[in-house]
Amino acid sequence: MYKVLIILFVFFNCQIKAQYSSSFERTQNATLNNKNVFITIKSGKTNGEEWQQCYINEIKIDCQLVSECWNENKQNKCDEIEKILKTNPKTKEEEEEEEEVKIKENIYIETYVSKRNIFKGEQIEITYKLFYKINLTGVQNRNIPEFNGFWKDEIKIKDETKEEIINNKRYRTQYLYKVLLTPQKSGKITIEPLEYDFTYRDNNPRNYFQEKPIKVKSKKISINVKKLPETEKKDFKGSVGIFDITAEIDKLKTEANNPINYSIKIKGLGNFELIEKPNIEFPKDFDVYDPKINLKSFKTKQGTRGEKKFEFIILPRYPGNYQIPNYSFTFFNPKEKKYITKTTESFKLKIEKGENDDEMSKIHNKKETESINDIKYIYSSFKLKKNNISNYNIILISILTILPIILIIVYLISKKLNIGLIKEDRSHENIAVKNIKKLEKEINKNKMNNSEFYDIMDNILWNYLSNKCEIPISEISKEKIQKNLQETNIKKENQSKINELIKMFELFRFSPMKEEKEKIENLLKTLKNVINSIK
Repeated sequence: MYKVLIILFVFFNCQIKAQYSSSFERTQNATLNNKNVFITIKSGKTNGEEWQQCYINEIKIDCQLVSECWNENKQNKCDEIEKILKTNPKTKEEEEEEEEVKIKENIYIETYVSKRNIFKGEQIEITYKLFYKINLTGVQNRNIPEFNGFWKDEIKIKDETKEEIINNKRYRTQYLYKVLLTPQKSGKITIEPLEYDFTYRDNNPRNYFQEKPIKVKSKKISINVKKLPETEKKDFKGSVGIFDITAEIDKLKTEANNPINYSIKIKGLGNFELIEKPNIEFPKDFDVYDPKINLKSFKTKQGTRGEKKFEFIILPRYPGNYQIPNYSFTFFNPKEKKYITKTTESFKLKIEKGENDDEMSKIHNKKETESINDIKYIYSSFKLKKNNISNYNIILISILTILPIILIIVYLISKKLNIGLIKEDRSHENIAVKNIKKLEKEINKNKMNNSEFYDIMDNILWNYLSNKCEIPISEISKEKIQKNLQETNIKKENQSKINELIKMFELFRFSPMKEEKEKIENLLKTLKNVINSIK
Protein backbone atom coordinates (compact mmCIF):
# COMPACT_ATOMS: atom_id res chain seq x y z
CA MET A 1 0.00 0.00 0.00
CA TYR A 2 2.83 2.38 0.94
CA LYS A 3 4.62 1.59 -2.33
CA VAL A 4 1.57 2.41 -4.41
CA LEU A 5 1.06 5.73 -2.63
CA ILE A 6 4.72 6.71 -3.02
CA ILE A 7 4.78 5.72 -6.72
CA LEU A 8 1.62 7.67 -7.47
CA PHE A 9 2.84 10.68 -5.50
CA VAL A 10 6.34 10.84 -7.01
CA PHE A 11 5.21 10.42 -10.61
CA PHE A 12 1.91 12.20 -10.72
CA ASN A 13 2.34 15.01 -8.20
CA CYS A 14 4.13 17.15 -10.80
CA GLN A 15 1.00 16.88 -12.97
CA ILE A 16 -0.91 19.11 -10.56
CA LYS A 17 -1.24 22.35 -12.45
CA ALA A 18 -0.98 25.74 -10.87
CA GLN A 19 -0.80 29.25 -12.15
CA TYR A 20 2.46 31.15 -12.72
CA SER A 21 3.82 30.52 -9.20
CA SER A 22 2.48 27.73 -6.92
CA SER A 23 3.67 25.03 -4.55
CA PHE A 24 2.46 21.77 -2.97
CA GLU A 25 3.76 19.61 -0.10
CA ARG A 26 2.78 16.18 1.17
CA THR A 27 4.27 13.87 3.85
CA GLN A 28 3.83 10.05 3.79
CA ASN A 29 4.92 7.18 6.07
CA ALA A 30 7.00 4.43 4.42
CA THR A 31 9.27 1.48 5.25
CA LEU A 32 12.98 1.47 4.45
CA ASN A 33 14.81 -1.83 5.22
CA ASN A 34 12.20 -2.68 7.89
CA LYS A 35 12.44 0.79 9.42
CA ASN A 36 9.72 3.41 9.46
CA VAL A 37 10.61 6.68 7.73
CA PHE A 38 8.79 9.88 6.77
CA ILE A 39 8.94 10.88 3.10
CA THR A 40 8.12 14.52 2.25
CA ILE A 41 7.75 15.55 -1.37
CA LYS A 42 7.50 19.21 -2.33
CA SER A 43 6.62 20.30 -5.84
CA GLY A 44 5.46 23.42 -7.60
CA LYS A 45 6.02 26.00 -10.26
CA THR A 46 8.04 29.23 -9.95
CA ASN A 47 8.25 31.78 -12.76
CA GLY A 48 6.82 29.18 -15.13
CA GLU A 49 9.36 26.44 -14.23
CA GLU A 50 8.34 23.21 -12.46
CA TRP A 51 10.43 21.93 -9.56
CA GLN A 52 10.36 18.96 -7.12
CA GLN A 53 12.23 18.19 -3.89
CA CYS A 54 12.27 14.99 -1.81
CA TYR A 55 13.06 14.63 1.91
CA ILE A 56 13.37 11.53 4.11
CA ASN A 57 13.31 12.28 7.84
CA GLU A 58 13.84 15.97 6.90
CA ILE A 59 17.08 15.13 5.04
CA LYS A 60 17.12 16.08 1.35
CA ILE A 61 17.38 13.03 -0.97
CA ASP A 62 17.52 12.91 -4.76
CA CYS A 63 13.96 12.23 -6.03
CA GLN A 64 15.30 9.84 -8.68
CA LEU A 65 16.92 7.77 -5.92
CA VAL A 66 13.61 7.68 -4.00
CA SER A 67 11.74 6.51 -7.08
CA GLU A 68 14.24 3.73 -7.88
CA CYS A 69 14.13 2.43 -4.30
CA TRP A 70 10.33 2.24 -3.87
CA ASN A 71 9.14 1.98 -7.45
CA GLU A 72 11.72 -0.28 -9.06
CA ASN A 73 12.55 -2.20 -5.87
CA LYS A 74 16.29 -1.69 -6.35
CA GLN A 75 17.78 -2.80 -3.04
CA ASN A 76 21.12 -1.13 -3.75
CA LYS A 77 19.34 2.23 -4.07
CA CYS A 78 17.52 1.67 -0.79
CA ASP A 79 20.84 0.81 0.86
CA GLU A 80 22.32 4.00 -0.57
CA ILE A 81 19.51 6.05 0.94
CA GLU A 82 19.98 4.36 4.32
CA LYS A 83 23.69 5.12 4.18
CA ILE A 84 22.95 8.81 3.50
CA LEU A 85 20.62 8.91 6.50
CA LYS A 86 23.24 7.38 8.79
CA THR A 87 26.32 9.36 7.70
CA ASN A 88 26.48 12.84 9.20
CA PRO A 89 23.24 14.47 8.04
CA LYS A 90 23.54 18.17 7.27
CA THR A 91 22.71 20.62 10.00
CA LYS A 92 20.04 23.24 9.52
CA GLU A 93 22.72 25.93 9.23
CA GLU A 94 24.52 24.00 6.48
CA GLU A 95 21.29 23.52 4.57
CA GLU A 96 20.57 27.26 4.80
CA GLU A 97 24.07 28.05 3.52
CA GLU A 98 23.60 25.64 0.66
CA GLU A 99 20.23 27.20 -0.13
CA GLU A 100 21.81 30.69 -0.15
CA VAL A 101 24.48 29.53 -2.63
CA LYS A 102 21.76 28.15 -4.90
CA ILE A 103 19.81 31.39 -4.67
CA LYS A 104 22.86 33.41 -5.69
CA GLU A 105 23.27 31.10 -8.67
CA ASN A 106 19.73 32.05 -9.63
CA ILE A 107 20.25 35.83 -9.46
CA TYR A 108 23.21 37.87 -10.68
CA ILE A 109 24.13 41.18 -12.34
CA GLU A 110 25.99 41.01 -15.65
CA THR A 111 28.12 43.97 -16.79
CA TYR A 112 28.60 44.81 -20.47
CA VAL A 113 31.46 47.16 -21.46
CA SER A 114 31.76 48.37 -25.06
CA LYS A 115 35.60 48.73 -24.78
CA ARG A 116 38.22 48.10 -22.10
CA ASN A 117 41.28 49.62 -23.83
CA ILE A 118 40.67 53.22 -24.84
CA PHE A 119 42.37 56.59 -25.28
CA LYS A 120 41.85 59.55 -23.00
CA GLY A 121 38.69 61.32 -24.17
CA GLU A 122 37.35 58.25 -26.03
CA GLN A 123 33.82 57.32 -24.97
CA ILE A 124 32.62 53.90 -23.75
CA GLU A 125 29.22 52.52 -22.77
CA ILE A 126 28.62 50.41 -19.65
CA THR A 127 25.36 48.50 -19.15
CA TYR A 128 24.25 46.61 -16.03
CA LYS A 129 21.67 43.86 -16.52
CA LEU A 130 19.88 41.72 -13.91
CA PHE A 131 19.26 37.97 -14.42
CA TYR A 132 17.04 36.15 -11.91
CA LYS A 133 14.95 33.02 -11.43
CA ILE A 134 13.78 33.64 -7.88
CA ASN A 135 10.59 35.43 -6.87
CA LEU A 136 11.71 39.03 -6.29
CA THR A 137 9.33 41.25 -4.35
CA GLY A 138 11.11 44.62 -4.14
CA VAL A 139 14.21 46.82 -3.94
CA GLN A 140 15.44 48.11 -0.58
CA ASN A 141 18.50 50.04 -1.70
CA ARG A 142 20.97 50.50 -4.55
CA ASN A 143 24.52 51.84 -4.71
CA ILE A 144 25.74 53.24 -8.04
CA PRO A 145 29.53 53.48 -8.58
CA GLU A 146 31.14 56.93 -8.42
CA PHE A 147 32.93 56.46 -11.80
CA ASN A 148 35.92 58.44 -10.53
CA GLY A 149 38.14 59.61 -13.36
CA PHE A 150 35.28 59.73 -15.86
CA TRP A 151 32.78 62.29 -17.04
CA LYS A 152 29.45 60.43 -17.04
CA ASP A 153 26.25 60.84 -19.03
CA GLU A 154 23.39 58.59 -17.88
CA ILE A 155 21.34 56.88 -20.59
CA LYS A 156 17.61 56.39 -20.06
CA ILE A 157 16.54 52.74 -20.05
CA LYS A 158 13.16 51.09 -20.46
CA ASP A 159 11.67 49.80 -17.23
CA GLU A 160 10.57 46.42 -18.55
CA THR A 161 11.12 42.74 -17.78
CA LYS A 162 11.80 40.06 -20.40
CA GLU A 163 12.46 36.31 -20.45
CA GLU A 164 15.68 34.86 -21.89
CA ILE A 165 17.15 31.36 -22.19
CA ILE A 166 20.74 31.21 -20.84
CA ASN A 167 22.50 27.81 -20.97
CA ASN A 168 19.16 26.05 -21.38
CA LYS A 169 17.80 27.84 -18.30
CA ARG A 170 14.96 30.35 -18.34
CA TYR A 171 15.72 33.69 -16.66
CA ARG A 172 13.80 36.90 -16.22
CA THR A 173 15.96 39.87 -17.20
CA GLN A 174 15.86 43.60 -16.64
CA TYR A 175 18.24 46.48 -17.41
CA LEU A 176 19.25 48.24 -14.20
CA TYR A 177 21.58 51.05 -15.28
CA LYS A 178 23.29 52.36 -18.42
CA VAL A 179 25.89 55.12 -18.68
CA LEU A 180 28.21 56.71 -21.26
CA LEU A 181 31.68 57.48 -19.84
CA THR A 182 34.43 59.82 -21.08
CA PRO A 183 37.81 59.30 -19.33
CA GLN A 184 39.42 62.48 -17.99
CA LYS A 185 42.77 60.93 -17.07
CA SER A 186 45.06 58.16 -18.32
CA GLY A 187 46.12 54.95 -16.55
CA LYS A 188 44.33 51.90 -15.19
CA ILE A 189 40.97 52.96 -13.69
CA THR A 190 38.92 50.56 -11.57
CA ILE A 191 35.14 50.96 -11.42
CA GLU A 192 33.52 49.66 -8.23
CA PRO A 193 30.56 47.22 -8.40
CA LEU A 194 26.93 48.21 -8.78
CA GLU A 195 25.05 46.95 -5.69
CA TYR A 196 21.36 46.18 -5.16
CA ASP A 197 19.52 45.08 -2.01
CA PHE A 198 16.47 43.03 -3.04
CA THR A 199 13.79 41.15 -1.12
CA TYR A 200 12.44 37.79 -2.29
CA ARG A 201 10.23 34.87 -1.30
CA ASP A 202 11.74 31.36 -1.27
CA ASN A 203 10.19 28.15 -2.58
CA ASN A 204 9.45 26.73 0.87
CA PRO A 205 5.64 26.72 1.21
CA ARG A 206 5.86 27.26 4.96
CA ASN A 207 7.81 30.49 4.47
CA TYR A 208 6.31 31.55 1.15
CA PHE A 209 4.83 34.79 2.47
CA GLN A 210 7.98 35.69 4.42
CA GLU A 211 10.23 38.17 2.59
CA LYS A 212 13.98 37.64 2.84
CA PRO A 213 16.74 40.14 1.98
CA ILE A 214 19.46 39.38 -0.57
CA LYS A 215 22.39 41.56 -1.69
CA VAL A 216 23.46 41.28 -5.33
CA LYS A 217 26.40 43.11 -6.87
CA SER A 218 28.24 43.16 -10.15
CA LYS A 219 31.95 42.52 -10.62
CA LYS A 220 34.61 45.23 -10.55
CA ILE A 221 35.65 46.62 -13.93
CA SER A 222 39.15 47.68 -14.97
CA ILE A 223 39.53 50.13 -17.85
CA ASN A 224 42.93 50.82 -19.42
CA VAL A 225 43.07 54.48 -20.52
CA LYS A 226 46.00 55.34 -22.81
CA LYS A 227 47.58 58.78 -23.13
CA LEU A 228 47.02 60.71 -26.33
CA PRO A 229 50.15 60.99 -28.52
CA GLU A 230 52.02 64.29 -28.30
CA THR A 231 51.21 66.82 -31.04
CA GLU A 232 52.44 70.24 -32.13
CA LYS A 233 49.07 71.22 -33.60
CA LYS A 234 47.94 74.29 -31.66
CA ASP A 235 44.30 74.04 -32.76
CA PHE A 236 43.79 70.69 -30.99
CA LYS A 237 41.46 71.31 -28.01
CA GLY A 238 40.85 67.74 -26.77
CA SER A 239 38.23 66.45 -29.23
CA VAL A 240 38.39 62.66 -29.67
CA GLY A 241 36.31 60.79 -32.23
CA ILE A 242 35.49 60.76 -35.94
CA PHE A 243 34.22 64.09 -37.26
CA ASP A 244 33.47 66.01 -40.41
CA ILE A 245 33.17 69.80 -40.75
CA THR A 246 31.40 72.16 -43.15
CA ALA A 247 30.82 75.92 -43.37
CA GLU A 248 27.78 77.67 -44.88
CA ILE A 249 26.89 81.28 -45.68
CA ASP A 250 23.52 82.63 -46.82
CA LYS A 251 24.86 85.39 -49.16
CA LEU A 252 28.14 86.45 -50.78
CA LYS A 253 26.92 89.83 -52.05
CA THR A 254 24.95 92.36 -50.02
CA GLU A 255 24.78 95.98 -48.93
CA ALA A 256 26.52 97.49 -45.94
CA ASN A 257 24.72 97.18 -42.58
CA ASN A 258 22.75 94.15 -43.81
CA PRO A 259 23.19 91.00 -41.65
CA ILE A 260 24.86 87.86 -43.01
CA ASN A 261 24.28 84.37 -41.56
CA TYR A 262 27.44 82.28 -41.37
CA SER A 263 27.55 78.83 -39.72
CA ILE A 264 30.01 76.02 -39.00
CA LYS A 265 28.67 72.49 -38.57
CA ILE A 266 30.65 69.64 -36.96
CA LYS A 267 29.05 66.20 -37.21
CA GLY A 268 30.16 62.66 -36.43
CA LEU A 269 30.89 60.44 -33.43
CA GLY A 270 32.73 61.48 -30.28
CA ASN A 271 32.85 63.78 -27.26
CA PHE A 272 30.88 66.77 -28.55
CA GLU A 273 31.00 68.38 -25.08
CA LEU A 274 34.69 69.24 -25.59
CA ILE A 275 34.17 70.98 -28.95
CA GLU A 276 34.67 74.68 -28.29
CA LYS A 277 33.42 77.77 -30.15
CA PRO A 278 35.43 78.26 -33.36
CA ASN A 279 37.97 81.08 -33.19
CA ILE A 280 37.70 82.80 -36.59
CA GLU A 281 39.50 85.99 -37.62
CA PHE A 282 36.67 87.97 -39.23
CA PRO A 283 37.46 91.28 -41.01
CA LYS A 284 37.88 94.20 -38.60
CA ASP A 285 35.08 96.19 -40.26
CA PHE A 286 32.56 93.46 -39.36
CA ASP A 287 30.47 93.40 -36.21
CA VAL A 288 30.22 89.74 -35.14
CA TYR A 289 27.82 88.51 -32.44
CA ASP A 290 28.35 85.47 -30.21
CA PRO A 291 27.19 82.36 -32.06
CA LYS A 292 24.01 80.45 -31.33
CA ILE A 293 25.02 76.85 -30.48
CA ASN A 294 22.76 73.92 -31.38
CA LEU A 295 23.63 70.34 -30.40
CA LYS A 296 21.58 67.42 -31.72
CA SER A 297 22.83 64.07 -30.47
CA PHE A 298 21.92 60.57 -29.31
CA LYS A 299 23.83 57.93 -27.35
CA THR A 300 25.19 54.70 -28.90
CA LYS A 301 27.53 51.92 -27.75
CA GLN A 302 30.36 53.64 -29.66
CA GLY A 303 29.69 57.05 -28.08
CA THR A 304 27.70 60.22 -28.77
CA ARG A 305 26.59 60.55 -32.39
CA GLY A 306 25.21 63.83 -33.73
CA GLU A 307 26.09 67.33 -34.90
CA LYS A 308 27.06 70.63 -33.30
CA LYS A 309 26.26 73.83 -35.15
CA PHE A 310 27.64 77.34 -34.49
CA GLU A 311 25.50 80.08 -36.12
CA PHE A 312 27.11 83.56 -36.41
CA ILE A 313 25.35 86.81 -37.35
CA ILE A 314 27.78 89.14 -39.16
CA LEU A 315 27.15 92.83 -39.83
CA PRO A 316 29.46 94.48 -42.42
CA ARG A 317 29.68 98.22 -41.76
CA TYR A 318 31.41 99.56 -44.90
CA PRO A 319 31.46 98.75 -48.62
CA GLY A 320 34.37 96.79 -50.10
CA ASN A 321 35.69 93.33 -50.88
CA TYR A 322 36.27 91.07 -47.89
CA GLN A 323 37.12 87.45 -47.13
CA ILE A 324 36.01 85.12 -44.35
CA PRO A 325 39.01 82.80 -43.84
CA ASN A 326 38.78 79.03 -43.65
CA TYR A 327 38.60 77.32 -40.24
CA SER A 328 40.73 74.32 -39.24
CA PHE A 329 39.43 71.72 -36.77
CA THR A 330 41.82 69.11 -35.35
CA PHE A 331 40.72 65.94 -33.54
CA PHE A 332 42.23 62.62 -32.55
CA ASN A 333 40.85 59.56 -34.36
CA PRO A 334 41.09 56.55 -31.95
CA LYS A 335 40.57 54.01 -34.77
CA GLU A 336 43.40 55.33 -36.92
CA LYS A 337 45.37 56.35 -33.80
CA LYS A 338 46.39 59.70 -35.26
CA TYR A 339 45.45 63.39 -35.35
CA ILE A 340 43.35 64.58 -38.27
CA THR A 341 42.80 68.19 -39.36
CA LYS A 342 39.80 69.15 -41.47
CA THR A 343 39.38 72.62 -42.98
CA THR A 344 36.33 74.54 -44.18
CA GLU A 345 36.27 76.59 -47.36
CA SER A 346 36.81 80.35 -47.30
CA PHE A 347 34.23 82.84 -48.62
CA LYS A 348 34.82 86.06 -50.64
CA LEU A 349 32.26 88.76 -49.93
CA LYS A 350 31.34 91.82 -51.95
CA ILE A 351 29.76 94.52 -49.79
CA GLU A 352 28.11 97.35 -51.75
CA LYS A 353 27.15 100.82 -50.69
CA GLY A 354 23.70 101.05 -49.16
CA GLU A 355 21.07 103.73 -49.94
CA ASN A 356 21.38 105.47 -46.55
CA ASP A 357 25.15 105.06 -46.14
CA ASP A 358 25.97 108.79 -46.87
CA GLU A 359 23.39 110.07 -44.41
CA MET A 360 24.52 107.55 -41.79
CA SER A 361 28.15 108.64 -42.27
CA LYS A 362 27.23 112.35 -41.92
CA ILE A 363 25.22 111.68 -38.77
CA HIS A 364 28.05 109.56 -37.38
CA ASN A 365 30.71 112.24 -38.15
CA LYS A 366 28.47 115.05 -36.80
CA LYS A 367 27.91 113.15 -33.54
CA GLU A 368 31.63 112.50 -33.18
CA THR A 369 32.44 116.23 -33.73
CA GLU A 370 29.76 117.32 -31.23
CA SER A 371 31.05 114.83 -28.68
CA ILE A 372 34.63 116.12 -29.03
CA ASN A 373 33.52 119.76 -28.69
CA ASP A 374 31.44 118.91 -25.63
CA ILE A 375 34.43 117.22 -24.02
CA LYS A 376 36.66 120.22 -24.80
CA TYR A 377 34.11 122.63 -23.27
CA ILE A 378 33.77 120.55 -20.13
CA TYR A 379 37.52 120.30 -19.79
CA SER A 380 38.13 124.06 -20.26
CA SER A 381 35.25 125.21 -18.01
CA PHE A 382 35.73 122.75 -15.20
CA LYS A 383 37.92 124.00 -12.33
CA LEU A 384 38.63 122.30 -9.02
CA LYS A 385 37.95 124.26 -5.87
CA LYS A 386 39.40 123.62 -2.51
CA ASN A 387 36.87 122.26 -0.05
CA ASN A 388 37.13 122.86 3.67
CA ILE A 389 35.08 119.77 4.69
CA SER A 390 37.05 117.68 7.16
CA ASN A 391 37.85 113.97 6.65
CA TYR A 392 35.60 113.05 9.56
CA ASN A 393 32.58 114.76 7.97
CA ILE A 394 33.28 113.12 4.60
CA ILE A 395 33.25 109.64 6.21
CA LEU A 396 30.05 110.39 8.12
CA ILE A 397 28.27 111.72 5.03
CA SER A 398 29.37 108.66 3.02
CA ILE A 399 28.05 106.24 5.65
CA LEU A 400 24.71 108.02 5.95
CA THR A 401 24.35 108.06 2.15
CA ILE A 402 25.41 104.46 1.37
CA LEU A 403 23.91 102.63 4.38
CA PRO A 404 20.19 103.08 3.44
CA ILE A 405 20.95 101.93 -0.12
CA ILE A 406 22.66 98.77 1.17
CA LEU A 407 19.76 98.01 3.52
CA ILE A 408 17.21 98.38 0.71
CA ILE A 409 19.23 96.09 -1.60
CA VAL A 410 19.58 93.42 1.12
CA TYR A 411 15.83 93.58 1.85
CA LEU A 412 14.88 93.23 -1.82
CA ILE A 413 17.27 90.31 -2.38
CA SER A 414 16.08 88.41 0.71
CA LYS A 415 12.44 88.97 -0.26
CA LYS A 416 13.10 87.74 -3.80
CA LEU A 417 14.95 84.65 -2.58
CA ASN A 418 12.14 83.86 -0.14
CA ILE A 419 9.50 84.13 -2.88
CA GLY A 420 11.66 82.00 -5.19
CA LEU A 421 12.06 79.29 -2.56
CA ILE A 422 8.33 79.24 -1.83
CA LYS A 423 7.53 78.95 -5.53
CA GLU A 424 10.13 76.24 -6.03
CA ASP A 425 8.88 74.31 -3.01
CA ARG A 426 5.28 74.50 -4.19
CA SER A 427 6.20 73.57 -7.77
CA HIS A 428 7.20 70.03 -6.68
CA GLU A 429 3.68 69.35 -5.39
CA ASN A 430 2.05 71.10 -8.33
CA ILE A 431 3.96 69.01 -10.87
CA ALA A 432 3.15 65.76 -9.04
CA VAL A 433 -0.56 66.61 -8.70
CA LYS A 434 -0.68 67.67 -12.36
CA ASN A 435 0.81 64.33 -13.44
CA ILE A 436 -1.68 62.45 -11.23
CA LYS A 437 -4.59 64.29 -12.88
CA LYS A 438 -3.27 63.27 -16.32
CA LEU A 439 -3.06 59.67 -15.15
CA GLU A 440 -6.64 59.79 -13.84
CA LYS A 441 -7.80 60.74 -17.35
CA GLU A 442 -5.81 57.85 -18.87
CA ILE A 443 -7.46 55.37 -16.46
CA ASN A 444 -10.87 56.43 -17.72
CA LYS A 445 -9.75 55.94 -21.34
CA ASN A 446 -8.50 52.35 -20.60
CA LYS A 447 -5.60 52.76 -23.05
CA MET A 448 -2.81 51.45 -20.79
CA ASN A 449 -2.32 48.12 -19.05
CA ASN A 450 -2.00 47.85 -15.27
CA SER A 451 1.80 47.47 -15.19
CA GLU A 452 2.19 50.75 -17.12
CA PHE A 453 -0.01 52.53 -14.57
CA TYR A 454 2.13 51.21 -11.70
CA ASP A 455 5.36 52.31 -13.45
CA ILE A 456 4.02 55.85 -13.96
CA MET A 457 2.76 56.11 -10.37
CA ASP A 458 6.13 54.83 -9.13
CA ASN A 459 7.97 57.50 -11.19
CA ILE A 460 5.65 60.27 -9.93
CA LEU A 461 6.30 59.29 -6.29
CA TRP A 462 10.11 58.94 -6.62
CA ASN A 463 10.51 62.21 -8.59
CA TYR A 464 8.39 64.04 -6.02
CA LEU A 465 10.39 62.63 -3.08
CA SER A 466 13.66 63.39 -4.88
CA ASN A 467 12.69 67.07 -5.25
CA LYS A 468 11.04 67.32 -1.82
CA CYS A 469 13.99 65.80 0.06
CA GLU A 470 16.63 67.38 -2.23
CA ILE A 471 18.18 63.99 -3.02
CA PRO A 472 19.42 63.34 -6.61
CA ILE A 473 17.36 60.64 -8.31
CA SER A 474 20.54 58.59 -8.92
CA GLU A 475 21.29 58.49 -5.16
CA ILE A 476 17.78 58.14 -3.78
CA SER A 477 16.87 55.14 -1.62
CA LYS A 478 14.17 54.04 0.78
CA GLU A 479 16.43 54.55 3.81
CA LYS A 480 17.44 58.10 2.79
CA ILE A 481 13.79 59.03 2.24
CA GLN A 482 12.79 57.71 5.69
CA LYS A 483 15.62 59.61 7.39
CA ASN A 484 14.77 62.85 5.59
CA LEU A 485 11.04 62.61 6.37
CA GLN A 486 11.81 62.09 10.06
CA GLU A 487 14.14 65.11 10.12
CA THR A 488 11.52 67.35 8.46
CA ASN A 489 8.88 66.43 11.07
CA ILE A 490 6.46 64.84 8.62
CA LYS A 491 3.59 63.11 10.43
CA LYS A 492 4.20 59.43 11.19
CA GLU A 493 0.92 58.56 9.50
CA ASN A 494 2.13 60.09 6.23
CA GLN A 495 5.56 58.45 6.61
CA SER A 496 3.97 55.02 6.92
CA LYS A 497 1.73 55.69 3.90
CA ILE A 498 4.74 56.66 1.78
CA ASN A 499 6.60 53.50 2.85
CA GLU A 500 3.55 51.39 1.99
CA LEU A 501 3.29 53.00 -1.47
CA ILE A 502 7.00 52.45 -2.18
CA LYS A 503 6.77 48.80 -1.13
CA MET A 504 3.62 48.22 -3.18
CA PHE A 505 5.08 49.76 -6.37
CA GLU A 506 8.26 47.69 -5.98
CA LEU A 507 6.18 44.52 -5.62
CA PHE A 508 4.21 45.22 -8.80
CA ARG A 509 7.39 46.13 -10.68
CA PHE A 510 9.12 42.79 -10.11
CA SER A 511 6.08 40.53 -9.71
CA PRO A 512 3.40 41.85 -12.09
CA MET A 513 -0.12 41.21 -10.78
CA LYS A 514 -3.54 41.86 -12.27
CA GLU A 515 -5.58 44.39 -10.35
CA GLU A 516 -9.05 45.75 -10.92
CA LYS A 517 -9.57 49.27 -12.18
CA GLU A 518 -11.20 50.28 -8.87
CA LYS A 519 -8.10 49.22 -6.88
CA ILE A 520 -5.80 51.20 -9.19
CA GLU A 521 -8.00 54.29 -8.77
CA ASN A 522 -7.91 53.90 -4.95
CA LEU A 523 -4.12 53.58 -5.04
CA LEU A 524 -3.85 56.73 -7.18
CA LYS A 525 -6.17 58.55 -4.77
CA THR A 526 -3.96 57.53 -1.83
CA LEU A 527 -0.88 58.84 -3.67
CA LYS A 528 -2.62 62.16 -4.35
CA ASN A 529 -3.80 62.54 -0.73
CA VAL A 530 -0.32 61.82 0.67
CA ILE A 531 1.30 64.46 -1.56
CA ASN A 532 -1.37 67.03 -0.69
CA SER A 533 -1.08 66.32 3.05
CA ILE A 534 2.67 67.02 3.25
CA LYS A 535 2.69 70.25 1.24
